[in-house]
Amino acid sequence: MRAYTVHLPPTDSLDGARFVPEGFTFAGCVFGPAWLLFHQAWPFALVAAAGFLLGPWPVGLGVGLLCGVLGQDARRAMLAWRKWQLAGVVVAGSADEAECRWMERGRMPPGHSPAMGCGA
Repeated sequence: MRAYTVHLPPTDSLDGARFVPEGFTFAGCVFGPAWLLFHQAWPFALVAAAGFLLGPWPVGLGVGLLCGVLGQDARRAMLAWRKWQLAGVVVAGSADEAECRWMERGRMPPGHSPAMGCGA
């Protein structure tokens, strides 16, 4: 089970809600700057890429580990920078299950459709 932070877009639309997991990300550790770019954390990706390209290999290894440890925090920081609202925290086994649990709490309006498999 992981904790997921729930972020809602500034437009008050719940269709784009993001569920960001807490903890280490192996993909962020291995792919570093590319993973950060994929998750739209471009300022962090630029710094990580500079560390990979300009430093000796131990620096690159350290940057990779930092991307794995702090990658999810970088995602949360970029969402906050873009004025997304931190709506709460959900503990679940996956992002889909986190969305289902979030809906079970009554946090989303009745017209919002959850991910496939809720209530199964």
